[in-house]
Amino acid sequence: MTLLSKPSDSGISQRLFIVRLAAGVLLVNLFVSVLVVFSLHQSRQHYKDRVEVQVQNLSQALELTIAGIIDKADVALLAVVDEAEKQISRGGIDEQEMNAYIARQHKRIKELDGIRMSNEQGYVAYGTGILPGALADIIDRDYFLQARDNPKADLFIAKPIFGRVAKKWVLNLSRRVNRPDGTFAAAAWGSLSIDYLLKLFSSFDIGKQGSISLRDGELAIVARYTEHQGAVSAVGDKTITNEFRRQITANPDNGTYTAHAVLDNIERTFSYHRVSRYPLYIIIGRSTSDYLAEWWHDAAKILALEAVFMLGTFMSAWLVFRRWKGKQQAQEELYRYHEHLEELVNERTTELEAFNYTVSHDLRRPLTNINAYCQAILELWGSKLDVTCREYIQGAHEETLQMSRLIETLLEFSRITDRELQRESVDLSVVAQEVVMGLKMVEPDRTVTFRCVEGVRVNGDPVLLRIVMGNLISNAWKFTGKQEEAVIEFGVKDVEGKAACFVRDNGAGFDMADAENLFVPFRRLPGADDYRGHGIGLATVARIIKRHGGMVWADGERGKGATFYFWV
Repeated sequence: MTLLSKPSDSGISQRLFIVRLAAGVLLVNLFVSVLVVFSLHQSRQHYKDRVEVQVQNLSQALELTIAGIIDKADVALLAVVDEAEKQISRGGIDEQEMNAYIARQHKRIKELDGIRMSNEQGYVAYGTGILPGALADIIDRDYFLQARDNPKADLFIAKPIFGRVAKKWVLNLSRRVNRPDGTFAAAAWGSLSIDYLLKLFSSFDIGKQGSISLRDGELAIVARYTEHQGAVSAVGDKTITNEFRRQITANPDNGTYTAHAVLDNIERTFSYHRVSRYPLYIIIGRSTSDYLAEWWHDAAKILALEAVFMLGTFMSAWLVFRRWKGKQQAQEELYRYHEHLEELVNERTTELEAFNYTVSHDLRRPLTNINAYCQAILELWGSKLDVTCREYIQGAHEETLQMSRLIETLLEFSRITDRELQRESVDLSVVAQEVVMGLKMVEPDRTVTFRCVEGVRVNGDPVLLRIVMGNLISNAWKFTGKQEEAVIEFGVKDVEGKAACFVRDNGAGFDMADAENLFVPFRRLPGADDYRGHGIGLATVARIIKRHGGMVWADGERGKGATFYFWV
């Protein structure tokens, strides 16, 4: 009977295991990769949203700063215009007084490079920063022409120019000065240095490749700053991206967009704001590479962790495969050992069967013949033989009978392990009573008290359990043979939480030092030679109980009886 199946029959093949293991690892890594990609995408979008808020806040803050400078400059220009018109109405402008007044106004507006005023002809006549004897005209400047030719002119923001007096790039803010009759008298203007604007721009943190631009109403550059380039000579450049053109057309006051700058082709996220009511736009851009640098750093960490995780899963999968393969090899080796064991068992079974056949036929035949010859001699010539000869022949006859019984006992002992267990509920109390009844019929002259607990049931093979009860009770019956009042008892006792059956007698007993030999075949204890037997009965009991998965043991004392316990 094959009890162990081949590994390939009871499990999966190596190829299928590898496929399943690889599929599992790939699915886990794919799931993790999807999570990582989704997380990185969300994180990148978060950085993008954050930088949009940053440039919006920066552009709004810078717009308010520039609008405040222009408002303060306009207040100063209005004060200068009022003072000039007052002096004109009194008969003419006093140069010294006018210069002192302009100087006081300029002192309050430190952002301006200077405040000056021309005469009617367009020559610079009054203001700060004018060298004695210097003669400069602004007759061709747009801010003078606007003041001269437009009686209703408000604050005018001119194109950035290289100042003839300031000797630097400036953004001029001008107002018209009128005579009492409303005719043109002069132009007053304040110069806002482009260098000041660039210095102001540099105070904002826009990253290494960020940019800040101030453009006029025609979107020409007034001033542009980048940290990696510093002040850029792009004054007057009207080149803009299509995205900016679409945005400002749709939203003239403010907006946010992402595009590659025309001047340096760097991708930035831009935010623009119109400077209050003035025809100026402040535009701040954060470079994508700048604001994503931190994201790339975080992404590299996450990707590194993902790589470590993947490596860990592949390493784990490899270890699992190695362990599985080792287990398979162990199972295959165990199966080979099992096959070899089965072969040995089959060989031994064949040998045992041959032995049983030999015992049953080859040994029994001569014993039967000897027994027949002895009987024939006794029957035919018994009366003619002397007493000694007749006793010898009678002894030989009895020894052949004893040898025949021993052979039958050996055959029965060998057949016990071959029988297949048929488990069912067995009433051992009834079996015990039947065994005692049979013994009393064989020896009716013996007086034996038998005590039996009723209803002791166990689950086991009824035939084999009858052999157990027969051997145990017969053993007690035999070893109480010399007792005047023999007592045999069958019952149940709780041992370590389990119900153990027992057969107890008050017979010859045994020494506990010899207890380990009780269940060994053909091993008889000291003093047992006075009782007939072959030393097979208790060995048979032990083998049957073991086949049931139970346990048997004994307790006794020489001259005071013995108790045999078992459970199945």
